Amino acid sequence: MTASPERTDGYDVYRLFDNNIAYEIRLRQAMEEDLLCPFHYFGITDLEINGEEIDNKSRFNLITCDDRVDYVLRQAQFYGYSGERVKGLVFCSRKDAAQELSRKFNERCFEGRRLKTAFLSGEDTQERQNPGDTERLWRV
Repeated sequence: MTASPERTDGYDVYRLFDNNIAYEIRLRQAMEEDLLCPFHYFGITDLEINGEEIDNKSRFNLITCDDRVDYVLRQAQFYGYSGERVKGLVFCSRKDAAQELSRKFNERCFEGRRLKTAFLSGEDTQERQNPGDTERLWRV
């Protein structure tokens, strides 16, 4: 299962599954068929530190720096949220970055509440993947 089968990094997701596509549905069609819960999508990509644009190809210490964590939290405050509290699914291109960012977010508060995040991979059990009261899930 993937949300991005057409990738820009040259990785062939179809080959990973021996080109066996059991089912395919595009976002617009899934929305039209009411298969999704309401959500807001915000891509946060335009952070600069000391004049250097930070992206997922940057050095690990820049991808996971405190300035980037602060920036993401400021963006969450700026864009707002629906419901009682902020919840989110955060996609990272690197497992080590997702783990480190999850750890750093767990050290922070947002609107007076300690954040609770979890890094998940496909290797985690179904029980572990149940988000419960987690604010953010980090996926690679």
